[in-house]
Amino acid sequence: MRLIEAVLKNHICPKRLKMVRINSTEGKATPGAVNNIEPNAMKNLTHHKRCPKLEGCSILLACLVLLNLPFPAGAGQWLRGDLHSHSTYSDGDSPPADVVAEAERLGLDFFALTDHDGSMAGVPLHWSDPGYVSDEVVLLYGMEWTTALGHANVWAAAPFDYSPLWAAHKSRDAAAAALAAHDAGALFSINHPQEFLVCPWNYPVPSEADCVEIWNAMYSLPGMNRMAAHMFWDDLLLQGRRITAVGGSDTHHLKKWMSLIYDMAMPTTWVWAQERTAEAILAGIKGGRVTISYASDALRLELAADADADGGFETMMGDAAPESTELSLQLSITETGNEIRGASAPRELGTDELKTLQASGMSFQNAANKNTAAQLSERYLACVYKNGKLYKAWRMNGAGSVEFSAPAREGDYFRAELFGLPRMPLPLRLLYGYMIAITNPVYIGAAEQ
Repeated sequence: MRLIEAVLKNHICPKRLKMVRINSTEGKATPGAVNNIEPNAMKNLTHHKRCPKLEGCSILLACLVLLNLPFPAGAGQWLRGDLHSHSTYSDGDSPPADVVAEAERLGLDFFALTDHDGSMAGVPLHWSDPGYVSDEVVLLYGMEWTTALGHANVWAAAPFDYSPLWAAHKSRDAAAAALAAHDAGALFSINHPQEFLVCPWNYPVPSEADCVEIWNAMYSLPGMNRMAAHMFWDDLLLQGRRITAVGGSDTHHLKKWMSLIYDMAMPTTWVWAQERTAEAILAGIKGGRVTISYASDALRLELAADADADGGFETMMGDAAPESTELSLQLSITETGNEIRGASAPRELGTDELKTLQASGMSFQNAANKNTAAQLSERYLACVYKNGKLYKAWRMNGAGSVEFSAPAREGDYFRAELFGLPRMPLPLRLLYGYMIAITNPVYIGAAEQ
C-alpha cells in the first residue's frame, strides 16, 4: 500500500513519527522508493521495529516529504553540491578520482557523477571505480539517461540495477525510465529542457518526474535557462505539478581551455537536509527544499512564509501554506557563511518599474540590471514571482532580508530570483548573464495526490 494511505489508516501522528528512526542491514531504499511499502513493513513501522524496506531512511524524512508537511523549525542544514558532471567513462576528460578531488577542493557537501549511460552500454562502471570515493563529500550514485529525444539525471543513495532504465533508453520511453528509477529508489530529473546545442526535452513530462534542471552550466548561453525556468518549469507549476528545480554544471573538462568556461558547481544546488547523508539530501531534493546559486561561494536566496501567523517564517521552499487573504513572506539573501547580516534599506520598485521589467520579456535580465554596475548601493535586484508573473521587486546591496504580504489562494505559488553582476571576467559574464540565484516555490494549499 502507499505510505500516505498507510500512515492515515494506522493513525500515525506526525509528532510520533518525529521520534521514530528505523535502520536495517537488509534491503535498499531511499526517499524516492518509500512511496510503496508492503503491509508487513507498515506493521513494523507502527510497532517501532526495524523495517528492511526503509534501510537507513528516516521515517520523519519520508513522511514529511510524502505528506507535504513542513520540516520542524531549525531541524536541518543547508548543503551545497553539484548534481551533473562527467568523467572519462563518458565524454569527460578526467577520471573519477580527479573529478571527486575537484569537488573536495571546492568544499562541496555532496556530488553526483552522472556519466552518459550510452557510453557504457547501460552499465554504470563509474560507480565501482576505485576513485569514486570520498571521506569529505557525500557521493550520490548518478547516471545521465541519454536518448535522442531528451536527457535526464538519475540519482540514488546506493548502487542499483540500472538495466530497467537501459531498457527504457533503448525503447525511448521516458515514463518507463522514471518508473524504473523510482522502483530502484532513485530520483528522476529532466536535464536542460530548452538547450539548443545539445538535446532538449522532446518527450511528454512523466508524471513520475521528480525534478527539472532549470539551470545548466552558464545561465544565458547556450542553455537557454531562462526559457527552461519561465516557460518549461513555470508551465508545469501552473498545471499544479510540484516539481523541484535543480541546477547542474554539466562539467566535462577539468583541463585545457574548456575548463575555463564550464566550471564545477557553476551553478551550485543548495539542499536543506536534516542530515548530511545521501538519503537526507535526496529527501530534501524530492521535497523541493532547494535553491540554486551561480557558484559555490555566491549569495544564497531563500523564500519562506509565516503559515501560522506567529511571526516566524517556518514554511520554507517546497512547503505549502494555507490560503490567506494576507500571507506574510520573507525573502532572504544569505552569505555562504550561513548568516544573514543587515544591509542598507532595500528599495522596493514601484508599479511603473515593475511593468517595465515585466514587459521586457526575455530581455528581462538586461533591463533588470540597467545601470546596476554604477549603483554600488543597489548591486542586486531581488524579484518575487506569483504564479509565474513578476509580483514584487527590490533593489538591495547585499545580504539581508525583506518581508512582504500577499493574498494567497489555493493553487498559487511564489518563487524568487536574484539578479546582479557575477564575480567573473567580462567575456564569461556575457555567457553567464546576470543571474545570481533562483529559489524553488512556496506553494499554497494541499498538493493533488
